[in-house]
Amino acid sequence: MSGWGSGIRGPRRGIGSAAPRSRYVVETTSVIFAEPAPSGSVLADPRMVFLGPDQQGELLEVMAIQTDDGGLLIIHASRSESDT
Repeated sequence: MSGWGSGIRGPRRGIGSAAPRSRYVVETTSVIFAEPAPSGSVLADPRMVFLGPDQQGELLEVMAIQTDDGGLLIIHASRSESDT
């Protein structure tokens, strides 16, 4: 997957070692859907949810918002519930 403006990035803290795995899922998955922001969220932007395997085949759920410059900011990454 390409065309994300300034690129894909995560917060300075929070996703740590998951960053390369999350980026891989965003760049390779074909399962993407939009989810509205939670009620009362500071960021009202809809969330883009990416579901797919990482490089080792572990199913991940990665959530991101689109930035003003067209990139993506990863705000959540976790092992998919269906993979536990």
